Amino acid sequence: MNCSDFESLLAEALGHELDPADQAAIEVHLSECGRCRQEYDASCAALDRVRDLPAPPRVSIYREGPRLVIGPAHSPAKRARRTTAALLRYAAVILLAFAAGYAYRSPARPQAPTTPAHHAANDGPHPDGPRRPTLRTALAAAHSSGPNRSDLAKCMSSLLTSSTP
Repeated sequence: MNCSDFESLLAEALGHELDPADQAAIEVHLSECGRCRQEYDASCAALDRVRDLPAPPRVSIYREGPRLVIGPAHSPAKRARRTTAALLRYAAVILLAFAAGYAYRSPARPQAPTTPAHHAANDGPHPDGPRRPTLRTALAAAHSSGPNRSDLAKCMSSLLTSSTP
């Protein structure tokens, strides 16, 4: 082994990641070459000093308005409270979305089940003003007006008919 081979394997030797054959070759070269022995010893000493350094303090990164702030780490209890509060906010938003969807989709007053024939017979003036067709009646009307149209075209025209006031 020569000095350039040693330099290429130095990082692996310091990390104890060499296979046995390379480890034996490194040891032989270190016993023969004083310059490489000195470099290896200096690297080992530097690595030991780095390992002896205290661990850096834990920090938290959080947002205050438009700024990101780096501060001391929160205790596990405070972190758990923040996580719980965030989960509760998400749950509240989801609950509100379901409630809004339910309120939007539910009829204002109970209605009897209807069929297209029932609506065709009762298309006269309604006491509350003109009624908006339900999606079911709009689909039935779209199918009866164009049975050869694609299902997608029927659905789209039904959605437009039932959503316009």
